[in-house]
Amino acid sequence: MQPLRGDPPDSFAEMPAPVTLNNFAVELETPMPGTAEMDARNLELLEANRRLRELCHRKDDAMAVCAHDLRSPLNVVLGHVRLLLRGSRGPLAPSQRQSVEAIERQVGRMVELVEDLLDLRALSLGRMELDRRPEDLGALCREVAGSLAVLASARGLSLEHGVPDEPILASVDGSKIQEVLTNLITNALRITPAPGQVRLSLRTAGEEAVLEVQDSGPGIPAEELPQLFDPAFRRRSDRRAGSGDGLGLPICREIVELHGGRIDVANRPEGGAAFVVHLPLRDRAPLEAPQSRPTVLLAEDDPDARALEADVLGERYAVVEAEDGDAALRLARAKPPDVILLDLFMPRLDGFAALEELRRDPRTADVPVILLSAQGDDLTKVRGLDLGAADYLVKPFSGPELLARVAKAREQRRQQDHFRTMAQSDALTGLPNFRAFRARLEEEIRRAARYATPLSMVMIDLDDLKALNDARGHAAGNQAIVTLAAAIRQELRGTDFAARYGGDEFVVLLPHTDAAQAERFSERLRVEVVRAGERAALPLGISLGVAQLDPERIDAKALLEAADAALYRAKRGGRNRVAVAAPPRSTPPSI
Repeated sequence: MQPLRGDPPDSFAEMPAPVTLNNFAVELETPMPGTAEMDARNLELLEANRRLRELCHRKDDAMAVCAHDLRSPLNVVLGHVRLLLRGSRGPLAPSQRQSVEAIERQVGRMVELVEDLLDLRALSLGRMELDRRPEDLGALCREVAGSLAVLASARGLSLEHGVPDEPILASVDGSKIQEVLTNLITNALRITPAPGQVRLSLRTAGEEAVLEVQDSGPGIPAEELPQLFDPAFRRRSDRRAGSGDGLGLPICREIVELHGGRIDVANRPEGGAAFVVHLPLRDRAPLEAPQSRPTVLLAEDDPDARALEADVLGERYAVVEAEDGDAALRLARAKPPDVILLDLFMPRLDGFAALEELRRDPRTADVPVILLSAQGDDLTKVRGLDLGAADYLVKPFSGPELLARVAKAREQRRQQDHFRTMAQSDALTGLPNFRAFRARLEEEIRRAARYATPLSMVMIDLDDLKALNDARGHAAGNQAIVTLAAAIRQELRGTDFAARYGGDEFVVLLPHTDAAQAERFSERLRVEVVRAGERAALPLGISLGVAQLDPERIDAKALLEAADAALYRAKRGGRNRVAVAAPPRSTPPSI
């Protein structure tokens, strides 16, 4: 097989002059540089670009650190302000209450801006991951509308929803879609004067689900409509008084686009505005390949070299081609391939820059990347490997060598995936483990604090497991644990999260759920576990402790301790029962 070549020739010394291009004679007034000089210039430009990107990332990192450090003290201030408004520190005179309410509004807007900055940073780095699974969009809409009904009533508004009874299923990250709807509805509630109306509706149109949030407010100035989702514009504009201007809408757009959808906005003829979210009912990512063949994304700007390399790879793989690094990045993010091949010198986005962006995005961070170039010096190789390349292939290379390197990269990825799954999953039950739970807990607490929606936790413990192990052996004990895990999984909604906390203890996070609703969930689970034990001829019972996040104490440790204390109260009360921690004293309005 012939070697594959795609880089410029080693020398232009023998090129005749004049050179004829399209029947025009061009005299070469200065000799063209040789390959060594061109490569040196290219590497110098690459290094300059790298330093510029690094400075930009450092600036963004500094902004994110500041936002993170501001979040805790602002939440403390907000908690104390709410104590004053509730009268816990004594009655307020009317003028004092007015001032304290103004402080609450402004601090709330600062908290929202801080959270938006952190979310936007995560999106810009590609660190916002989607946990896609089949979800009933109607159920998600009803949950969001129910959780915001109190806020609407407090503002003298009506919040309605028009959702069909039959399920509308889509492969989405349920918590992220709820975040989008919560943001759109709370914004609509802010700008709509009483007695007004906000309506959430859901319908299907072809292969799309259409979610629409309408308000009867003042509408949006026509000149602002084209720029409404621009983060910079939102920071400058404050013409919509009380709208909570910030970065929420740009983040909503990014989340929707991560799902392969789009979000539109328009003024309604009868008054008010409408935000319309279009979500695909099926995954329509651009990288489509037969399931039996792994996908290789090939980014090469030389069309002749790309055609030859694609022909070799096509013997074993489904090949998706990109003409530069920018196109490769878009394709890889839309649907991550099994392996990515990046030529080092490409227009618009070179191989190094594309590799950096791929490694920053969680969707592509673990996809093996092989760099291709005729530049084979140690410095260039080391730089590529330091940036996270799985391999470095120097041109010219043979077809068998290319196939062997791709196969090796795929095997390394398979091993990494296996070890990662083992690190984040419980081997016995298949549920997430304690490490995965702690990461999800922080995310859910942050979301509940931001939108002032309820969050509940349920701690679960098998009763008398030691007695079962002693009487029937550890195999029966393991079967009891597996049976409990299956019952938990059966009761979960799409946005809920369950993990094995350790031993025979499990924990469940229930977003958009208050303590009373969590208690009903726990009782259903308790009954189901007893029935499952009867079917498996096992004497099963469970004790459950329920706690709701206190909006005045946004603290993961406090929530865990409250749920754990409730669990032990259920144990002491006779086992096989549900105990509920004292509920929060009040639930403040949404920020």
